[in-house]
Amino acid sequence: MKRMVKERKVRGLTQSGLARAAEMHVSSLCAIETGRMRPWPGQSAKIARALDWPQERAAELFEEVAE
Repeated sequence: MKRMVKERKVRGLTQSGLARAAEMHVSSLCAIETGRMRPWPGQSAKIARALDWPQERAAELFEEVAE
């Protein structure tokens, strides 16, 4: 599981809720969460901002973590 999925769930957000908060299309967010797509730097920043995650640690959101 990617850290962003864990953080999204901790915050009670759905994929569509996070996509809306990050101003992204839900299909792009889903592709990033499942690893089918690597986020562009701008997308990483938007996701980090939407999750209230430190920008300088945004790369950590896309690492695998235990469930």
